[in-house]
Formats: sequence, C-alpha cells, structure tokens
Amino acid sequence: MPHKKPPTEKSETQKAELRFQGFIEKRDGYNEKGRQARDERDTLNKQRSKMTTDILKLRDQMRENVNQKKKFIQIKTKAQDKAKQLIALKQARNKDKTSEKTSPRDTVQHIMNEIITLEHRLETTEMKISKERLMVEKISILRRSLGAAQVTLTQEETLYAEISEIDEKIDSEFKLADKNHKEVIKLAKENQKLYNSMKDLITEATHLSTEADKKHQEFLKIRQKADHQHNRAVEMRQKLKGKRNEAFLERKKARKVLKDHSADIKDKLHNQKKLDKIAEETLGMLLTGGKIDL
Repeated sequence: MPHKKPPTEKSETQKAELRFQGFIEKRDGYNEKGRQARDERDTLNKQRSKMTTDILKLRDQMRENVNQKKKFIQIKTKAQDKAKQLIALKQARNKDKTSEKTSPRDTVQHIMNEIITLEHRLETTEMKISKERLMVEKISILRRSLGAAQVTLTQEETLYAEISEIDEKIDSEFKLADKNHKEVIKLAKENQKLYNSMKDLITEATHLSTEADKKHQEFLKIRQKADHQHNRAVEMRQKLKGKRNEAFLERKKARKVLKDHSADIKDKLHNQKKLDKIAEETLGMLLTGGKIDL
C-alpha cells in the first residue's frame, strides 16, 4: 500500500496559511484607514497653511496701515504746530496795531479834509497877515501830521495784509491737519476690520490645527495597529515556512521510505525468481542423473 501523508500536518499548514492571510488582511485594512486619516490630516494642514498665509497678509496690511497712520499723524502734528505758531504771530501783530479809536485811514482822511478847507479859506478869504500866517502855520503842521498819519496807515495796511496772509496759512494748516486726522481715523477703522478678520482666521486656523493633530494621532494609532499586524504576519510567515519545510522533509522522508521499500520488494522478487530457476535446474539434473554443483 502507498504511504499516506499525515492529515494533521496539512491541517496545521492550512491553519497557519489562514492565520497569515488574516494578519495580512487586517494589516491592509489598517493601512487603508491610515491613508484616509493621513489624507484628511494633510487636507486640514493645507487649509490651515492657506489661512496662515491669509493671516500674514492681513498682518502685513495692518503694519502698512500703521506706518501710513504714523505719517499722517506726523503731518497733522506738524500742521497743528505751524498753526499755533501762526496764531501767536497774529496775536503779536494785533498788538502792533494802533490803539486809537479812530482808524489810521479815517485820520488821514480827516487831516486831508481839514487841509483842503484851510487852503480854500486861505485862497478865497481876505484876512490879516497875522491871521494868514497862523493859518499857513496850521496847514504846515497838518501836512506834517498827514505824512505821519499816512506812514501809520501804510504800516497798518501792511500789518493787516500780513495778518490776512497769516489767517490764510492758519486755515490751510488746520485744513491739512483735519485732512490727515480723517485719514488717521479711516486707517484706524480699516485696521479694526482687518484685526477682526484676522482674529476670525486665527480662531479657524487653531480649530483646523487641533483637528489636524487629532487626525495625526489617529493616523499614528492606526499605523501602530498595522505595524503590529504586519509583525504578526512576518512571525506567522516564518512559522509557515517552518511548517512547509517540515512538511517537505516529511514528504521527502516518506518518498525515501517508499522508494527503499519498493527496492527491497523488487530485490526480493528478483532473488525469488533466481532461486526458482536454480531449483528447476537442480531438479532437472536430478531427474537426469547428473551431478549437482552447489
């Protein structure tokens, strides 16, 4: 009868194969879950990175606005200081104006009218020489007074012109200061909006970072499980190789036993035929009376 392989060896090998395939399937399953977690983590990190870029752009815009605001404040402050200086100059010029109740222009006009009247009387009226001399002297005095009054009027008009120019400059400086103040307010409001937007982005970026960290931890845990299943699969593969090698050696041993057994049987059958032939020859010789050599 042919030698049968032990059923237990094949069964153990099959079990080892099934366990090995089970570890591989679990490992591959964990690897797939790990890839999904990794991809989700990377997507979250990309979103966070984009938000970080947007946050930096907003921050840079705010810094630029702050620098612009500083320039406007400097211009505004300089304009206000200039206006104050002009106001002080105007006040000083106002002190230089005449304190007389009658304006220099009215004084000049009054003196001129008086001179004209006296000259007309002098030319049209007969009078004593003494009185005429007094009138001429008075006209002379009035003419000197007129000259002084005209100088005062010229100075007053020049002063008024300077004060008017100073007023225009003061108004211009205040307008410049007001314009830059409005720019400062505008930039402050814009920066507040930028800050609110940046704060919202930071909150969202922080949330994304937290979620990305969670996904990363999930990925690490899954990879750890996958590595565990992989290591068990490697161990099982080594055991499976051992089982297969044992089965191979058993089959090899069984084939040798079968081969040796078949050779022994064949040899025995060959020797039996040889003995039968000798016996037949001996029997023939005995029957014929011949000599038998052994």
